[in-house]
Amino acid sequence: KMLIDTTIIAVILASMVGFIIFWGMILMIVYNK
Repeated sequence: KMLIDTTIIAVILASMVGFIIFWGMILMIVYNK
């Protein structure tokens, strides 16, 4: 149970970080134009 909860939390954090990096790159590209 604990291992599953830790895995779910890790996946959520990874997706959040990826989401922030994704939008950060888009904003950088937009502002560079």
